[in-house]
Amino acid sequence: MQRYLTKKYRITEMYLDIALPYEKRETSIDKWIMIAVQNQIQKLEIKIVVLNRYDYSHRLPEILFCAKSLKYLKCLKVELPYYETMELTSLKYLTLERGAVNVDMLQRIISFCPLIELDVTSIHDLEEDSLSCMGKVNGGDEGRGSGTMQAPSLQKFVGYGYFAGLLPHMVALKNLKKLEFDCAPVTDDILSELVYVLVALETLVLIGCSTLECIKISSNSLTQLRIEEGFHLMKVTIDTPNLLEFSYNCEMETSLSLISVLDHCNARFFPSVKD
Repeated sequence: MQRYLTKKYRITEMYLDIALPYEKRETSIDKWIMIAVQNQIQKLEIKIVVLNRYDYSHRLPEILFCAKSLKYLKCLKVELPYYETMELTSLKYLTLERGAVNVDMLQRIISFCPLIELDVTSIHDLEEDSLSCMGKVNGGDEGRGSGTMQAPSLQKFVGYGYFAGLLPHMVALKNLKKLEFDCAPVTDDILSELVYVLVALETLVLIGCSTLECIKISSNSLTQLRIEEGFHLMKVTIDTPNLLEFSYNCEMETSLSLISVLDHCNARFFPSVKD
């Protein structure tokens, strides 16, 4: 890495898979990230293997958020603290897996990255170490903001695992085109509201959402719909006049009503579905 810094060789991609105690990895990782940013990094993947329950996830340095060339960032078990710096103007794909993020920082990333697509897996907040406080986007009850997510440029959101507090605030994502929930705690009412208010939504994917029981999906913009592993689904009503692709695969027997779909819609059903 020192050679890259000295010779000013361009670094297009870098993968860090680290299994070291916190005190040994802290200085090295930050220095490597600094060199990558200075050498115009475009794709960065960071995976921190926590060796024991007394170990810490890694706190990403502020220099990373000055990476104007960065297009792809994937992080596993890291902390994204709040920094005033935000120059990720080229960032298009952000994946957070089992990490900690300050909710204000998440808001800044979504708001200031015009190309961003977000993939979230069981994230939690740094300040209160509570998954549910993800609902306080922009500060919420803490008085630092309105509590409403402002992300006019966000077009894709993929959520896996527990981030229930964030769900009510997603109604503000007016330009969202793709929404995917995988094993997420979305309820019937929240799903209906999201589909209703997200007027630009084209693709909806629901996988393993065990909290769904009786859902009604009504949308004029939706063209692709996929429902899998709905372990507690009893009734599904579909009113989507412009739907082109529909995939339904659930083990339990479910009442399925198609009120309005295109005649040439490509539909695939699991055998246990009832008309």
